[in-house]
Amino acid sequence: MTRVVASLVERSIAGVSDSSQKAFRSGADLVEVRLDHVCRGEVSSDMLARLRDAVKGPAIATLRSAAEGGLSSLRSSKREAALRAVVDSGFEFVDLELDRDSALIKELVRCRSGPRVIASSHFARPVRADLLQKRLARACGAGDIGKVAMPCEDASHGLMVAKVGLRFSSRGKDFTIIGMGEQGRLTRACANRIGSSLVYACVNGKKAAPGQMDVKKQVGLLDRKALVVGLLGHPIGHSVSGPMQEAAMRGAGTEGAYLPLDIPGRLSSDDLGTLRSIGFSGVNVTIPHKRAAFALCDEVGASAAATGAVNTIVFTNDSIFGENTDVIGFSRMIDGKIRIGDGTAALVLGAGGSA
Repeated sequence: MTRVVASLVERSIAGVSDSSQKAFRSGADLVEVRLDHVCRGEVSSDMLARLRDAVKGPAIATLRSAAEGGLSSLRSSKREAALRAVVDSGFEFVDLELDRDSALIKELVRCRSGPRVIASSHFARPVRADLLQKRLARACGAGDIGKVAMPCEDASHGLMVAKVGLRFSSRGKDFTIIGMGEQGRLTRACANRIGSSLVYACVNGKKAAPGQMDVKKQVGLLDRKALVVGLLGHPIGHSVSGPMQEAAMRGAGTEGAYLPLDIPGRLSSDDLGTLRSIGFSGVNVTIPHKRAAFALCDEVGASAAATGAVNTIVFTNDSIFGENTDVIGFSRMIDGKIRIGDGTAALVLGAGGSA
């Protein structure tokens, strides 16, 4: 089961209290108190006690170092002293960094009397699948929950992160794997299908990491009936399909997400297979992948067959179906407005699918 964690990046105890209440009302299972945001200097036992009391529900304490994307500059003995105070402060979970806090991780896991340990590691840039997999294996072996995050520059990185997660989901280990950034959002939208134990979200738009979704939206996406779809193409930064399609979903009373999927290389059957495996219902396809998508479909509709291109893919349990709705949409737009006869001349503007 995937639990939703609301990451709180407030700078005051009052802010933590207010945001945690909003998070739990929105359906969060846990909150993460980012101590590196609220405790800018020394981490005192008194401050920790007041913070824990301010959160009326289960919580994770995280003191993220600057080296792993956080704000804490505490090092060596000062960091260890702060973390030992955290361990004694009543939080149900403590997030410790796999390399920096390795000795404390071993001690806590061995004694089994304190909070559960999330052994985490954050890559500063995209890495190969084998390196990501080895790091996640180390994290899972060290803590109660192994957690690894990697920035994603394009959807190929996000799909790779998802595939590593799918492989781990069969091992029976508690793990969390995150693709950060817009192109990694698929790992958050499909966290339950990937097998992640935790998925992190934000409150009031205050993101602790790039790509986090609002708690309420993230909770909704864990529903098996939620619709996860997207747009495959390159480049796609200019596309307005996301807001338009998600507005249509809301209008239809459907919970879901429409994600931008930038694939700079050639679209492959493995890409489509991974999307189907992690719970996508389908995708739209734009330049330059429409012809490649046609070749990768098991079955195509009449318009796709006539043009040799696919711009809409639907995943079923047994097959990948493709159609070209450019033709359908354009035909409906001009139907009844144009009469074509033997003497008709036409001027075609453009060279895309509609043309």
